[in-house]
Parts: sequence; structure tokens; C-alpha cells
Amino acid sequence: MKKILFGCLLVIPLILSPVFAETTGQIGGMVDGDYPWTIDDDGTLTGNSDAELELGDIALTTWGTCLHFTPGDFVAVDAAETTVVEITTATGPKIDVQNRKPCLVWEDAEESYAQVTFKVPANYVSGGSFRAFTDYNTGSDSPSIEYRVLIDSDGDAWDTAWTVQTAVDPSGTAGKPELTDLPITTDFASLAAGDIVTFSIARDDDDASTADLELYYVEFYYNE
Repeated sequence: MKKILFGCLLVIPLILSPVFAETTGQIGGMVDGDYPWTIDDDGTLTGNSDAELELGDIALTTWGTCLHFTPGDFVAVDAAETTVVEITTATGPKIDVQNRKPCLVWEDAEESYAQVTFKVPANYVSGGSFRAFTDYNTGSDSPSIEYRVLIDSDGDAWDTAWTVQTAVDPSGTAGKPELTDLPITTDFASLAAGDIVTFSIARDDDDASTADLELYYVEFYYNE
């Protein structure tokens, strides 16, 4: 009798262990030996047979994560890109306080860039884009936003050629800030965790608007 009981105790973990291992990356209780939803390595949510996801029948495929940058994270360089330019209350872009918040301000005809450098996090899987929280001071048209990137990698030659993206014109009216998408069209095709990205932003002086551009916040978002 003792031998039979001991044998059963050995068999139980062998039976249960595959079941527990199978639950990794699954959502929902097991139904007829299967899990309703499977999470792939890239974050894709896949339904198995007869699976049903509530939440208004909205298909969820990825989860977004953000890095956040405030005006104090940015530095400016001269046109020759050889000297750091101090960001003051007088130079463009200048540091200012608008709407009780610090912001970078470009006046009409100012096109100097401000930039920030960061490392792509270890949990990066795919994607990669920016959003800028901006406003403008007067008139009926916001100045367009110019932006560009450099991507450097450990052990590779320096990326010395900026790729200027297509300028984006925020919508909205003066006094009502906009969170505007700033997509990267080509440079992020092979972006990987650990890469070092330099993001550079400015007011587009070719735009017809004569208003100041106010930059309060920038985020880099991606799929993990």
C-alpha cells in the first residue's frame, strides 16, 4: 500500500507540471484543454478556437510604453554643430514659463534646434515614434514642427547624417495645447534595444505662421 501511495505522489507532479508550464503567456481559464488567448513574444494577442474577448470587442495587439522628456532635458548647439549654445530666457530657442509651466519657445524666424539623447530601453520590441505637446501664442495657425534623428549603436561608426522628417503642422487654436504625433518614416526600420537615439526639434521657419512655438513636453513611445 505504501509503495502504491509513493508511486502516485511521484506521478502527480509529472502530470501537473506541463499544465502549469503551459499557462505562461496565456489569458483566461482553460476551456476544453485550451486557453482562449495566447500572448506572443512580440505582444500580439491571438485568439484560439471559439475564443471571445470582451471589452467591447476591441482587438488588442500591442502595449505602448513611453519615455518622457521635459524642456530641461534638451540642449542646443550652433548651426555648425561644434558648440553647445546656452538656452536662456533671451536666445532662441529660449526657456520660458507659459501657462505656469516651463517651455522652450521659438519666435518667428528662429529655427535653431534643441536636442535630447537617450538609450532605447531593454524591453523595446518594435515601433518607435514621438509626440510633442505644444501650443502657440497668437494668430489662427500654429507653426509647423521640424524634427530629425540620429541612431548610434555600440561598436558601429557614428551616424553623422541627420534625416530631417516631414514637418508636421499641429491642429487646434492658440491657447489650446496639442499632443502631436511626430512619426519617424525610415530611420527606425532596424531600431533595436540598446541603440542610442538623438532627437532634434525646431520651429519650421518655412511655415507661413508668424506665431511663437511653445514646446512643453516630448515623449518617445514604442511596443514592448
